[in-house]
Amino acid sequence: MTFLSALLLSRDLIGKGWVLLCLLAVFYNLLEWRGRARPLPSGPLTLLSLLAIGYGLLGVWRGGGVEAFLIPLLALSAVRFFGPCRVREMWQIYALSFLILCAVSVVKLSLEFGAALGAFTLFAVCGLILLNWEREGAKGPLEKVLLYSLGLGSGILLLAVLFFVFLPRSPFAFLTIPFLEEGRTRAGFSEVISLGDVGEVIEDRRVAFRVIFPKVLLPGPLYWRGAVYTTYRKGRWIREGGSPPPLRPFPARGIEQTVLLEPYEGDVLFGLDCPRLMEVIAPQGRGIRVFPGWTFRIRPSSGMRVKYRVLSLPSPPRDPPGEECLQVPSSLRARLQRIALEVIGERDKGDALEIAQRLSSFLNSPPFGYALNVSPPGDRDPVIHFLLSSHRGWCEHFASALA
Repeated sequence: MTFLSALLLSRDLIGKGWVLLCLLAVFYNLLEWRGRARPLPSGPLTLLSLLAIGYGLLGVWRGGGVEAFLIPLLALSAVRFFGPCRVREMWQIYALSFLILCAVSVVKLSLEFGAALGAFTLFAVCGLILLNWEREGAKGPLEKVLLYSLGLGSGILLLAVLFFVFLPRSPFAFLTIPFLEEGRTRAGFSEVISLGDVGEVIEDRRVAFRVIFPKVLLPGPLYWRGAVYTTYRKGRWIREGGSPPPLRPFPARGIEQTVLLEPYEGDVLFGLDCPRLMEVIAPQGRGIRVFPGWTFRIRPSSGMRVKYRVLSLPSPPRDPPGEECLQVPSSLRARLQRIALEVIGERDKGDALEIAQRLSSFLNSPPFGYALNVSPPGDRDPVIHFLLSSHRGWCEHFASALA
């Protein structure tokens, strides 16, 4: 039952095939316990255990997520169930179930986890008492066995609670050290978009946010949308005031996501492609406001880890951009028009999509390249300096030039 509790929590993080395999292993173990099946040979089981351990090490080396730990642990548990039904194997299954519970606690933050943790503790204490009773027999008094089992069960509960509270999936920012994180955007996202300077870029492999999809997505690049800015002025993008977008019926082809966002300085929430609905799951008491351009912001912002649900459109809407998105500063209009006509040609302009594709290809070909250290624009506008002189810049330069 302890293993089934751990399997129940991990069902959303693994494939259905692994769930069926684990259930089959448990059923086979019951048949073996009733004397209706024989344990599988130890040689193949040992080989499968080594393969599971190797798979786990390979996943860690590749920088995999929680699945890199869960699948080897589940495979080792299934191997134990197919083997002999002895006290030693049962102890190993208890240990593996506890490790599965610890791995799931990284991404689970709900009442379901608390209920499964309570069931795990209850079954673990009862099972450990019975295992110790069978192992000790008449060697020691019953009181000693009970105290030992209760102490071990309480230790399992304490360790599980510690993992649940202190691992990154807790909404409490215990692992966020303010004086170390000051001035650093953990999520790689800044509220201020300025082409004149670039903030500190954190080049590390720490997680910015995790996303759980209830359905498998088609292979391809994923575009995550945060804040939407509409107006460019002297090297800076700003968001003009306006009314929130009207709510429309959500299409049946929308994509659901559960996002686990790490702390950062801003209050913008991220969603796949074109988010249309968001709902905070934890911490409680947080609301979401929608701004023009479908920018979602959490209120109040406290720098805590946030878990929220998103419904998105799989592709940009067909509606043409609003008038506020088509404005070009008068000081740049003539020069930008001349550069654009050199790329697309004055006579053969084509439709809007074809023009956008030509401009995108132009910016993705030499001499343009990505760089964080660029020459200062001086008195020039940063976009003009990027297009005519430096040809080097970061993502804001390329996006601003294309816009």
